[in-house]
Amino acid sequence: MIFDKLEKRDTVDVNDWKDVYSFEKGYDTTMFNSCFQESDYFKCIKIISSDVAKVPLLVKQHTENGERIAKEHPLFDLLKNRPNPYMSAVDFFKSLEATRQHNGDSASLIVRNIRGKVTGLYPINIVEILIDDVGLLKTKKVVMPIVVTYTCGKDGQQYTARYEDILHFKGFTLDGMTSMCVRKSLKTTLDTNISAKNYQKELFSNGLTSKAVVQLTSDIKDEKELKKTQEKFNRMYSSKGRILTVPAGYSVQPLNLSLTDAEFSVLRKMGTVDTFTAFGVPLYMAGILEGYNNNAMEQATLSFLNDTLQVEFTSIEQEGNYKLLTETDRKNGYYLESDTTYLFKQDSKTLTAILISQVQNGITRPNEARRKLGYDDDINGDELLLHSGMMPLSMVLNPVVVPLTTQEVKPV
Repeated sequence: MIFDKLEKRDTVDVNDWKDVYSFEKGYDTTMFNSCFQESDYFKCIKIISSDVAKVPLLVKQHTENGERIAKEHPLFDLLKNRPNPYMSAVDFFKSLEATRQHNGDSASLIVRNIRGKVTGLYPINIVEILIDDVGLLKTKKVVMPIVVTYTCGKDGQQYTARYEDILHFKGFTLDGMTSMCVRKSLKTTLDTNISAKNYQKELFSNGLTSKAVVQLTSDIKDEKELKKTQEKFNRMYSSKGRILTVPAGYSVQPLNLSLTDAEFSVLRKMGTVDTFTAFGVPLYMAGILEGYNNNAMEQATLSFLNDTLQVEFTSIEQEGNYKLLTETDRKNGYYLESDTTYLFKQDSKTLTAILISQVQNGITRPNEARRKLGYDDDINGDELLLHSGMMPLSMVLNPVVVPLTTQEVKPV
């Protein structure tokens, strides 16, 4: 195979998550047993990936009469319902977005038939990106080909593909090709939060009893006497019941600070704020409601859509427009667009008021409004309606007088 004979010149390793955690006591370095055990980190990734996944990616078309949903396009059902036989569109995009937030980038293999038609999209894990900057694979179509080494599934076997045959979704990037994941900047915060939770777990497992030291108050120097005293203590100490009976001649002193003295709750809150701020997720989604009212929550939600989610939607649309749609499709006006209206589901009363206003002002046809409310089309509902008493300002300032026509009346 020609890829086996390539000399590596410029490689980018984008799968470096294993070197993030190396604690003294040794936390597990597998992906789901390290930073994913930190609830704030897991919650942020879950919120972002779920919001991205529940917004359908639609195929639309620019026409002379405006924009329309192109349900007849072969990609419509694949992107909206089933990218591959094994997962729904929600599972597919949730997997891609969760991987992008965790690793810094994510990818999907584009499978085509012999006619070039896209038949499936499969999530993959990028291992290495090889940029041919010396022209070993120079072709007429691509000046500097990029070869991607990836794994698919749990067998660990590596495969290769051309860069144009994968959808590559990047996170924060400085050079446009490599990405940096959020957890690298949050390493200290995540380490602290995980250590704090393990300490809290150990404290509760010990019955909220801190560590203590037992001191012998009497001065015994004879080794045999010390051994007898130790055996006596062992008989009186019950580790199972967490009961410590202090014999005469002993004193007990606690070693650990209390949670209140250590300001445990304050430190946990600071860690939550750092994590949610780094991901761009509003704090009220973490249960921190200080300074929030209904209006502030609405503004925070809009900011979350515009500042955090919109760039994710745009990257998915642009990557799909270039690699999934053909040049002929783009010339015919086809394009991909995320329907973000799914993020804002109003109650029935609010939705009805909005639709009435749109129909009365000639923005929406009556049948379009009826479909959104779950009603059948009306025979006269495909025309726009306008108020009869409205006219342009120019006609008010310069009225036009239309003379009445007189009809000649013939005598009987």
